[in-house]
Order: sequence, then C-alpha cells, then structure tokens
Amino acid sequence: MADDLKTCPHCGAIATANRTKCWHCGKRIKWFKKISSLNKAGTVVVTSTLLVINLLCFFLLPPEKTGILPNLVWNGEFWRLFTCMFTHFDIGHIACNMFSLLIIGTRLERHLGSLKYLLIYVLCGLGGAIASLLLTRGFSGGASGAIMGLFGLIIVYTWITRTDIDGLSQTWTMQVLILNILFAFVYPNIDHWGHAGGFIVGALYGLILVRKVRGRRFIRWN
Repeated sequence: MADDLKTCPHCGAIATANRTKCWHCGKRIKWFKKISSLNKAGTVVVTSTLLVINLLCFFLLPPEKTGILPNLVWNGEFWRLFTCMFTHFDIGHIACNMFSLLIIGTRLERHLGSLKYLLIYVLCGLGGAIASLLLTRGFSGGASGAIMGLFGLIIVYTWITRTDIDGLSQTWTMQVLILNILFAFVYPNIDHWGHAGGFIVGALYGLILVRKVRGRRFIRWN
C-alpha cells in the first residue's frame, strides 16, 4: 500500500492515488504527486538531523572553528563555506533559525522528499555562504542563508502554481518572510548578503521545480 501513497499538489496532504478529491483541502485534482521512495511515510529525518547538528555545534564548537573567516577561507579552508551553515553566535540567533527550520523545513521535506530537500538546503546554504564571503568580507555564519533559500523556493513555487506546500501558502510565507527581513534590520550584525544569496538560489530552484512539475510549461492551473 505504501507504493500507492501520493501527495495532493494543492496542499501536500498524503492520500491514496485513486482519490479524485483531496480529503484535507477539499479541492478536486487531476493527479497526485507521487511520494519519493525515500520519504513514503512523510518522514522529516533530514530536518531533525539538521536541528540536532546545529544544536551540537552551538554548544560544543566555538564559532571561530566553523564560521567564515575570509582570510582563512582564501588561504584554503574552503570547508568553512559548508560548516558555517551550522555556526551560530548567541541563543537568539540559533533559536530564530531553528524555529523557522522546524516550521518550513518539515513541510518542505515531506513535500519534496528527504534527498531532494537535503540537496536544496545545502545548495541554498552554499549560495548564502559564497555571497557572504564575496560581499560581506567579515566573520559570519548561520543557517539563515539556507533557510532564506527555502523561503525563496516556497514563494516562487506557490506564486506560479497557485498551490500550497503542505499548508504553506504564498500569503503566509510572504508575511513570515517580511517579519524576518524587518527583524534582520533591527537586530545588529545581520549578514544581509548571506540572506540574499541563499534566497536567490532557492528562488531559482523553485523555477526549476515548477518547470519539472508542469512538463516545462508555465501554465497556471485553475
């Protein structure tokens, strides 16, 4: 039976493939999105693992060991572009990022599948790290670049397809994103370029995802 489970393209609810109307959102659908074989049960193993790694790094490793220090990166420590995704500087910093990851990461992982979700997260994080290295040129780190990339993906995808991702609508996502941006300008020492880099990568991947879902045709669903 697990092989017959699919997700509604409107809200992401899991249902059997023979349904013509979603039990969760009530919308009639022509097809269901097949659940990835790595995520048939709607697991959130990647998001859970990311949360644990971030917390362990925060409590066990000093930021100087994992964050972006431009001089060290240009001298060959390019692995910092990856480890900086798990670097946080205070309790408020990590609390805000982990709360956002918990809310949108779990839903996006269930919708896309664990493997694809992990790939997107890492690419967005690297995009933010590279933008930070090139444009900020200061000591930086955090999961914000990757998380902003997830926001970018969701906004582009929901805007073009007019569908939700497991309950994450375009309106809700935009409201939360605006709150995050306002907070970033109030809270000191925020790496805005890192946020922008991650967001752009996520938005671009959102366009790729839409093209794949629609058979490479940008046509609005009714």
